[in-house]
Amino acid sequence: MGSRLISLLQTIPDSKLLNIDKQPSKLCPDITEIADVLDVRKLTELLVGIEVVVLLAAEHRDDVTPTSLYYKVNVEGMHNTLHAMKSNGISRLIFTSSVAVYGLNKSNPTELHPTDPFNDYGHSKWSVHCSGGILLIRIGILISCVLRSFLGRIIEGMYITCSVR
Repeated sequence: MGSRLISLLQTIPDSKLLNIDKQPSKLCPDITEIADVLDVRKLTELLVGIEVVVLLAAEHRDDVTPTSLYYKVNVEGMHNTLHAMKSNGISRLIFTSSVAVYGLNKSNPTELHPTDPFNDYGHSKWSVHCSGGILLIRIGILISCVLRSFLGRIIEGMYITCSVR
């Protein structure tokens, strides 16, 4: 998802992008810095001069062991990102959550749907929701034109409808 997002953002005139990833990027090595959301010092250093953070970092595979990594990366990583943002005076965060907070076999859940996470990944994402004051975007399937429209609205400062917990 990150590579697709970067390719869409690169189409915006005069945009300056920085990709922070724990792995080297084959698609955008010229704008990639290697770091981990668990390293708050490095995040703080890299976010100097940044205006908007899009947080996609997550442990999300079904076979992560130990399962405590879901909480370490997904929850502690969010707190580290928020700390680094605060240290740099950054107030805009786009955080992609997950429909995993709703549980299995839910038919088209909305923001009003009751949460029912069924695994550690879903519970870790729900823990971030409970932190409060965060714009939450739960993405099931991204279609590029929808993503482009959504990001365009954010970049242009237009209002979007969403829930903030």
